[in-house]
Amino acid sequence: MPPHPFSNRLLQSLDEAAAEKLWPKLKRVTLTSRDVLEKPGDRVEHVYFLESGVISTVVQAHGKAAEAGLTGFEGVFGTSLLLGDSVASNVGIVQVSGEAYRISAADFLSFLDGNPAFAKLCRMYVHTFLIQTAQTNLAMRAKLEERLARWLLMVHDRAGGPRLELTHQFMSLMLATRRAGVTVALHELESQALIKSTRGVVTIIDRKGMEELAGVYYGVAEAEYRRIMGVSGRLT
Repeated sequence: MPPHPFSNRLLQSLDEAAAEKLWPKLKRVTLTSRDVLEKPGDRVEHVYFLESGVISTVVQAHGKAAEAGLTGFEGVFGTSLLLGDSVASNVGIVQVSGEAYRISAADFLSFLDGNPAFAKLCRMYVHTFLIQTAQTNLAMRAKLEERLARWLLMVHDRAGGPRLELTHQFMSLMLATRRAGVTVALHELESQALIKSTRGVVTIIDRKGMEELAGVYYGVAEAEYRRIMGVSGRLT
């Protein structure tokens, strides 16, 4: 058994016998902001159960890029294996530094074969992630300030604190917009006393106000996660 309880929501679901079986296969690793975990065409070698931090799944095509979804300690990264594919189709990049338990693809699939209840839970998580990506697509219709508020709330849900280390350049990539537009949108949120923005850091000051600004573009995926995964409270 691990020396401390798991923070990862999926690993927390394991009973003692299953956790003891899985533990020797896990390696605790540090994930540093901007680390690229996989790229399109790469063979998926590892799966990551985040204990802290945030990973972005980024879609790329014809020189364009945009974030499709976020993974934190509520889920698992490397989900193409759960859908029967061993080749990555998107970019996986660490957005917020943190810690994770890494397991080889072969050991992960072998463990799932012997633990159907855990395999089902992981597939249920994939379903919630697909709901999140659909809502991200819908949010592309929103004003930039609303999209930014939604995105910051989603990062805040997973980051474990109000202080988010994020550059304007990185936010512009995730939101598929110009850096200058992100700067203006941040100034707008700051003028409403919702956040404080300094070089490389955004601090959430008024979460309720941020949720009101994000409006209908935030909350649907989070509510579906709670329903499907059977948890209460905020997303995680």
